[in-house]
This record gives sequence, C-alpha cells and structure tokens, in this order.
Amino acid sequence: MGITELIRTAFQASDGTYGYRRITAQLARWDRPVAHETVRRLMRAAGLEPCQPKPWRPVTTTPGDPTDIPDLVKRDFTANQPGCKWVGDITNTRT
Repeated sequence: MGITELIRTAFQASDGTYGYRRITAQLARWDRPVAHETVRRLMRAAGLEPCQPKPWRPVTTTPGDPTDIPDLVKRDFTANQPGCKWVGDITNTRT
C-alpha cells in the first residue's frame, strides 16, 4: 500500500478532520514515518482538504415571534402617580 493510500485511509478514518500534522502522527504510529511536508504535498495533490467541526454553542434566541411577548403597559409610559410604572434599560446594568 502506497503512502497516498495510507494518507487517504487515515483521512477517511478521521471523518475528514485530520490535517497534515495529525496524518503525519498517525502514519508514525503505523510505523510509516513520513515528513510532514511530504504528507502536506500528497494531501494537496489528492484533493484532501480537512474541515474542522464547529464547537456546539447553545441557542440564545427563543423560538417564536418577538411580538409574542405581552405589552403590559400598552406602550403608554405616562403614569397617574409616582411609582406606578417603572421602566429600565438593561444595557446600563453593571455586571
């Protein structure tokens, strides 16, 4: 089995995520030491381009329309007496 086939095998075993450095390390574990520049050149010639999976991040938005939130003051910010309606801006809150 040639080096290119070994590179392709290691690349497919990693689900296409290993780059030339990891492929070089894998070949060394398989007792087939090859220079990393050789692996890089052969991967480029074979069209093997790794893609790194993005880390999972929680969704910060809630499903639904923003108009689903009830408007408790009906967009009327005037008050008949002090202390009836309070409004605030969360951007001014120190964290």
